[in-house]
Amino acid sequence: MDHSKPHHHTRPSRRLRIPTGALLWICACLLLAMLPLAGSCSFDQVAVLTADTPMLSFGSQEVGTSSTRPLTVTNDGAGHVVLSAAVLSGAQNSAFVVLTSLDEISLGSSEAIEIEIQFTPTVEGSYSALLEVSGSQDSLSGSGGDLDAPTVFPLQVQLQGVGIASGDDDDSAGDDDSAGDDDSAGDDDSAGDDDDNDDDGDSDGDGIPDSVEGTGDADGDGTPDYLDDDSDDDGILDSDEGAGDSDDDGIPDYLDDDSDGDGIPDRDEGDGDIDGDGIPNYLDD
Repeated sequence: MDHSKPHHHTRPSRRLRIPTGALLWICACLLLAMLPLAGSCSFDQVAVLTADTPMLSFGSQEVGTSSTRPLTVTNDGAGHVVLSAAVLSGAQNSAFVVLTSLDEISLGSSEAIEIEIQFTPTVEGSYSALLEVSGSQDSLSGSGGDLDAPTVFPLQVQLQGVGIASGDDDDSAGDDDSAGDDDSAGDDDSAGDDDDNDDDGDSDGDGIPDSVEGTGDADGDGTPDYLDDDSDDDGILDSDEGAGDSDDDGIPDYLDDDSDGDGIPDRDEGDGDIDGDGIPNYLDD
């Protein structure tokens, strides 16, 4: 009798093989399913830099002297921004200097900073430059953790100014030459009032004294302002615009290319009165 134990045959194991493409598809599905568990994140808390004017004008400035204008920069966004730099660019940017340091300046929502900018012309003529103010946010928070925040879009403001000759001459002729042209002959009666330029004090008869207009050439047309009936070349006579400052920007209307500060050039608005309210379009807001 055979008492030997029966032999058991062991079947070889079989491994489940999943194609690589199917495995990647499964992993992707798992990741998508896990996203709601990671918490919600919001990119709504973004800072937005704005300026109180798109163009900061310094008007006319005597060569070799300086003037300063303020520029108000506001964070109109909901996020928090840390200002990093104020950069000037353009061929004539050396005539402008940012006096206010932006190092470690941070602005919360609706907070603002006043930046002082200086203009110093070295020669007669028109100057312009581009000011760019940039900043960044450290992070944006959500219930799933902090996310890298997008860089704050840079704020750009155009700077403009005009360098003019000094209106204070040595008056070597002793003829009280308020226009600074030392015209001792006094026979160029531009105002047509049968009075010489040096004595009438308003050579072009526009109601603005020569001593105010000076010998600069704001519009670069070759005619000094005290003889130019449209010193800013906006199509509106200096006699109509006057030496007042309607928008309180430090630039007299006869040199201001946007006298009412509404962002529309005087040249485009004109001196008509489209709504018949007695206020010319270039001054009507």
